Amino acid sequence: PGVELRFLDWKLYARTDRLYVKSFCDERASRFLIVIDDTPSMRYPSDGPTKMDLACELATGIAYLASQRQKDAVNLSTLSGISARRREEYRSFGAIFSQLQKLNSLAPDFSAADRPISEPLSKLDLQLPTTVILISDLYEEPASLIQLSRKARRAGHECWFLHLMSKDEIALPYENLSNFIDVESGRKLQLDP
Repeated sequence: PGVELRFLDWKLYARTDRLYVKSFCDERASRFLIVIDDTPSMRYPSDGPTKMDLACELATGIAYLASQRQKDAVNLSTLSGISARRREEYRSFGAIFSQLQKLNSLAPDFSAADRPISEPLSKLDLQLPTTVILISDLYEEPASLIQLSRKARRAGHECWFLHLMSKDEIALPYENLSNFIDVESGRKLQLDP
């Protein structure tokens, strides 16, 4: 009672002798904002591929899957390049790839060394539901990232954090007393691993 006849599943009714209502779910295109950390620590190690190179490769893969396979809109930015203004959306993989090449060739942002990663992300003004993907080495307090993620979820967005680390950061290759210099703050520390 109360349901239009066109929404009844007549084939299922013929098999089961019970009335069933067809329900439909609209599939909508998703939006992705891929943010690559461009702080100086992402230029580590100096020999071989840097974390920035790996971040751009990872962003390329995600952008390809989103734009080509799913036909979703993809935005790209560096952490220092985030602004509240409207960003260009890409659906063509060629445009995404050329934008990624530009991002990878940028010099590290030394002004962001003392600024928390979550600060520029918290200033985003996203109008439509968006999945924000941050690719970073996450030199940040976890509490601020959790708070940022909760704020985004309340606004109808999702935050994904992809953590990049080099082999040297996982297992220190040093055996003797060594001096360590923070590439972002310049602070020196003498440690015995």
